[in-house]
Amino acid sequence: PIQPSIRTSHPHSCTPALLDIGSRLKAVDMWKSAIAHERGGELAVQATIELAHAYAKGKGVAQDTKQASGLYKSAIKKGAGVEAQYGLAEIYCDAKDYRNGIKWLEAADKRDSSYGPTSFKLGQLYEKGHGVYPDAHTAYDYYMQSAMDCDYAPAIFHVGTMFLDGPKNGGFLEKNQKKVKK
Repeated sequence: PIQPSIRTSHPHSCTPALLDIGSRLKAVDMWKSAIAHERGGELAVQATIELAHAYAKGKGVAQDTKQASGLYKSAIKKGAGVEAQYGLAEIYCDAKDYRNGIKWLEAADKRDSSYGPTSFKLGQLYEKGHGVYPDAHTAYDYYMQSAMDCDYAPAIFHVGTMFLDGPKNGGFLEKNQKKVKK
């Protein structure tokens, strides 16, 4: 029999969200228990990431980005993958600490460039010039990586919009055509 997954907190998770607050509270308790019992095992690392997602978004616990940051960093030290690095980067970017956000996003992208949200977020930061000099070429490359290599739906939609918008609509590609590879 297939075991149901409790991966629910992360906005880019492929599993269904838990529907009621009681279930979220139970999930948080289960993650805390897994962390305590596994003490550094793979399950504990995944539970740490899920608990960090819960604190970052206030799902089943009071929102606490400081607690979430500590949990993400703990999971990263124990070998967690790009999901933890991305979660930590989101916290920094939400706090407008783009320098640290970009640092973690670039580390995540270097580790595994197939995680679509990472390259999409980097594209947004380069397009808007948050924490970096605005660079249409780099933004476009990150968007295309997210859309084409990762099949990440928000990136596919964004790239389509970039191609659709014309110069009179202030289209990204039209305004930056000399900077973007063809």
